[in-house]
Amino acid sequence: MGATYGVVLVSDSHGDEKALQKLLSRIAEMERRPDAIFHMGDFVTDGRYLEEESGIPVVSVRGNCDLWAAEEPEDRLLNINGCRVFLTHGHRYRVKAGYLQLTLAAQEREARVCCFGHTHRADCFVDGGCLFLNPGSLLSHRQGNPGYLLLMVDREGNPSADFYEI
Repeated sequence: MGATYGVVLVSDSHGDEKALQKLLSRIAEMERRPDAIFHMGDFVTDGRYLEEESGIPVVSVRGNCDLWAAEEPEDRLLNINGCRVFLTHGHRYRVKAGYLQLTLAAQEREARVCCFGHTHRADCFVDGGCLFLNPGSLLSHRQGNPGYLLLMVDREGNPSADFYEI
């Protein structure tokens, strides 16, 4: 097992350059440089921009507003220090109507963490032993202030997360 792995989680940036610059400033101020950035869709090109500007690897999934980004998958399943992490935008699982379909998809994949977006609302909850994380939108929140989540996965594969405003 490796060291604690840190990931910045963002979603629904919708091409907002000002918000992206604020995020890059926050990343530059971090005590420990993140190992990766996960972009959960709706302008995956913003993920590419973040990677170019920060030098931090970005893993993205396609959202409902990423019709031109066919090379990006809609879902990904990753392994971080033995912790299965499921990435999706969430629109295919109708997260605006509730989390049942998303919860079932995460359970089917035996995920310990499920990262999603689409609702523009930051959310963090545990269901069936899986930690569900939605950073909301970098551009605007339907509830609260714009921000990102910092996911940490320790050497034993135990996840934890904190929300930060930009």
